[in-house]
Amino acid sequence: MPPADARAAFEQKKVDAWAIWDPYFAAAEQATGARILTDATNIVENREFLFASQTFAKKHPDRLKVVLEEIKKVDEWAKPRPKEVAQILSPLIGIDAVF
Repeated sequence: MPPADARAAFEQKKVDAWAIWDPYFAAAEQATGARILTDATNIVENREFLFASQTFAKKHPDRLKVVLEEIKKVDEWAKPRPKEVAQILSPLIGIDAVF
């Protein structure tokens, strides 16, 4: 389920638990008082996955390299600016930036 649907199901007690990520987790925790059953602390770092078709990847490795380099630049810019990032993302994802 998308995050909003999963949260609605949780709040309506249609599911007892669900797996979610920030910032949706933080918003749900604040609004519902939900508690963490488990997390990936000391197991994995926060990871993201990017996909491309084999055809595209083989045909345009130079473009993929540029995309990955730009993502790295954005990550490096964002890491020391969590409040600014939250303010940018807040209206895009419909979750209040709370500090």
